[in-house]
Amino acid sequence: MATAGTSIKAPMGGPQPEGTPLAGYAVSVDVGGIEKELAALWRTQSKEKSAALTRACAWNLVVYCSDDGAMTKAKLTADALVHAVPTRTILVLNHPYATSGPELEAWVSANCHVGAGGGKLLCTEEIHIESRAKGSELVPSLLRALVVPDVPTALWWAGPPPDNASAVRVLVSGVDRLIVDSMQAPGGSLSKLAHVGGLLDGLVLVDLNWLRTATLRSLLASMFDPPVGAEALFKMRHMRLEVTEAGLPAAKLMLGWLISRLKWTVSERLPSSSVAGASWRLRSRDDTGLGIDIAIVTGSPRASGLHSMHFDTDDGRRFGFTSREREVVDVVGARGTRELSAGEPPIEQLLVAALGARGRDRLYAVALHRAMELER
Repeated sequence: MATAGTSIKAPMGGPQPEGTPLAGYAVSVDVGGIEKELAALWRTQSKEKSAALTRACAWNLVVYCSDDGAMTKAKLTADALVHAVPTRTILVLNHPYATSGPELEAWVSANCHVGAGGGKLLCTEEIHIESRAKGSELVPSLLRALVVPDVPTALWWAGPPPDNASAVRVLVSGVDRLIVDSMQAPGGSLSKLAHVGGLLDGLVLVDLNWLRTATLRSLLASMFDPPVGAEALFKMRHMRLEVTEAGLPAAKLMLGWLISRLKWTVSERLPSSSVAGASWRLRSRDDTGLGIDIAIVTGSPRASGLHSMHFDTDDGRRFGFTSREREVVDVVGARGTRELSAGEPPIEQLLVAALGARGRDRLYAVALHRAMELER
């Protein structure tokens, strides 16, 4: 079931540059064996490093993948994350349908970097587990034994969000935050995310896509600061969004946010439209009809795929934005057209936010449930 011994095995990704994991060893997946190997690793690092060495852990971060390519990218992100948020990182690569190879394998490594001010080395732990076939059944109990006690735990589902709640249920026991990225949702559907987030009392569902588009939400809200005011929002009669295929979830979340804040109701989904995408008829608070179209475009400089968003009012005014470059948008508002910065953070910064106060944004759950109404 497991590999044994202490033969050296290079961590995933080949030779490691300075500042990434310093050592990797094939060890038994026995829980006591992993902890013993970690202790030995720290003793070795303390002897080899002349500078003071401090072990740091603010979070347990479990990274779950079922794809080798996704795991390689996730590991690089996790290695960069610990410079901002020290974690005990447990990488789980699951191959439930594998027909060959050990059921469970594990490696341990240390990730050290010089702390602020220099001198002291801040080091975090990384455990890499690969499971195959029936070995996947042992992973949940193994994770519960390996997390550092009295430290919060986050499970990052790296890859497409799970569409089967039972696949997640066995992994979230003891987990405080479940991190997903709806941008990778199959077919752009959000309908199953809310069910996953409700699996466990107290479990916080964090969507990297929601954090990714925070700047655009702030930009839209700022268009109606005084002296413009919110009156124009209630005169809106038509809205059009342009997104890539991958941008559909971001567009729906943006609409869900607006629907919840402005107390709109989804009247109907229009079966046919001249727009290649989707269309809805909504009702405003004064029972006035509002049309919304989502058009699919072939490309966008924004990682979220949310390319443009404009709406017209019944008194002839237009508000919105169009992406010009990755960090720049052209904004149309009461003061004419302006160029503004509206960047989308890289994945490691999104994870930092997901583990911080922004990861507990209650408005996301509201926007998600209202966005699901668009899929009915």
